[in-house]
Amino acid sequence: MKLITCILFIALGSLTGKTQSLTNNFVKMTVTENNDVFEVYFENIAYFDLTVTVKMALTNLQPSQELPYSDGLFGKEKKKFFELKIIDTGQAGKYNSTFNTKIGNMNAVHDSNYVYRLPFKT
Repeated sequence: MKLITCILFIALGSLTGKTQSLTNNFVKMTVTENNDVFEVYFENIAYFDLTVTVKMALTNLQPSQELPYSDGLFGKEKKKFFELKIIDTGQAGKYNSTFNTKIGNMNAVHDSNYVYRLPFKT
């Protein structure tokens, strides 16, 4: 299982009206502003499924999901993971972000009607 980690630090007060992104070999993380709420998207740029886990240290920000947050992405899928809302609008919001990717989708469901081809006798 391959694990890739990326680290991103942004002061959201300087992000107003802009989009910030960070890309590793498999995933692109994008943060965009939408009516004073910052939306955090992950896009799988690979053709295979991945699981992404994101951790953040937040200053003056409230996430819409409990952190750390993990979710699966199908090949070539883009998904909004959560939002960050500024708590005190008179001050800038800041975060330090780390995300890990693992090959395979944590949301995958076994299909008993499908004959899986395994590398050993069953």
